[in-house]
Amino acid sequence: MNLALLSKMSSRKEFAKDEVIIWDGDIMGNEMYIILQGSVSVYKNYKEPNEIRLRTMHPGAFFGEMTLFLHKQRTATVVALEPTIVLVINRMNAYEFFEQQPEASAKLAATLYERLENVNKNGGIADDLSPFLPKEYEKYDWSTVNFAGKNPEESYKVIQVLCEALDKINNVAVRQKALADFFPAWHKKMYSINIEPPKSELLYEKWQKCPICEQEITVTLPKQSKLKTLRVDRDFRTHYEGIEVVFYDVITCPECHYSDFWNKFPNSVLQRFRENIREIRPYKEVLGLNPGAEKDINDVFAGLYLVIKCAPLFSREPYMAQSRAWLRLHWLYEDCKDATMSKFAMQQALHCYLFAYEKAELSAEALQQLCITIGELSFKLNDIPTAKQFLLKARSNKGGKDAMVRQAADRLMDIREMEKRGS
Repeated sequence: MNLALLSKMSSRKEFAKDEVIIWDGDIMGNEMYIILQGSVSVYKNYKEPNEIRLRTMHPGAFFGEMTLFLHKQRTATVVALEPTIVLVINRMNAYEFFEQQPEASAKLAATLYERLENVNKNGGIADDLSPFLPKEYEKYDWSTVNFAGKNPEESYKVIQVLCEALDKINNVAVRQKALADFFPAWHKKMYSINIEPPKSELLYEKWQKCPICEQEITVTLPKQSKLKTLRVDRDFRTHYEGIEVVFYDVITCPECHYSDFWNKFPNSVLQRFRENIREIRPYKEVLGLNPGAEKDINDVFAGLYLVIKCAPLFSREPYMAQSRAWLRLHWLYEDCKDATMSKFAMQQALHCYLFAYEKAELSAEALQQLCITIGELSFKLNDIPTAKQFLLKARSNKGGKDAMVRQAADRLMDIREMEKRGS
């Protein structure tokens, strides 16, 4: 970055030693700064008992870019350590800067991308940066970016894309740090499978009253009458045409973050259980889950884990909700090709289903389905004696469905063939 050339631009400011250049929380500024001479320090909680100096910056460094490009409020206080001169870039002169200073613009882009990589690497957030960058920039070579010959609008757009990506990944990093004890230890901090939005005719919106905080909320649910079944897996996961229903199984109240399956969510909750709202309120600050149609796989994971957290706080039969949630987590981890977490979720689901078998009062059909689910999970976990025990119960259930009797019989046949080969 040629500071001599930059110093010739007219928009400069001088600051005395210890003078504050920007304040944390300021929403009035729309400027970023490049240090031409002197040095600054960046603080959180400046002049407070818990003050933290984040870093020191020298000539050529820049700060305040998120406010300029994303209209965000300042997130730190910047103070001059000595007499300091900065170049001020605002919305009035930004195009002039990009047009006249392509080398400085390229340096700005390379530095932003380096910050993006560092946040991702240090936080272990994602396998690559594709979740944060638009598709057209995924293959962009940021280390050799050159704005020479490009128009100011394009240069501005490239920098803005990087600022948006940095903002997204910083939010994820903060969120993941706060949720360190929310997910199991082996759960990755970021999963990146795409969720294709279904056709609008497959979804509908409705008003729903939260049984905990009693707020009226809008939720998005699949239209059951419009669903076309493609196939049903042995563990009863149903695949439909054009929509993945498991993404919409859970409703999370955006006000208090109470979560349950959509067909159980409206149920009234005992008054004494409502006091437990204090146990889930902290999750609202770091989750901020979206109850609408747009879904992110990480929000789906968080919603299911919230069901597991909420069940013992608000339900008289928590093991039923927890078993359903763990089974769906198993499906999703399998989709994400995370074998370790898929097996872990399967083990947790089996544990909860076995408990439900001992405690729950179920219809003959529900009991038959429960026995098959236990049998299938046991089979996948190579617990053959338990698998046979519950599949036999399902096959001999006189009040169940013939289709499930056949399913249990087919799996028992598979086991017998496997045992013959083993002998």
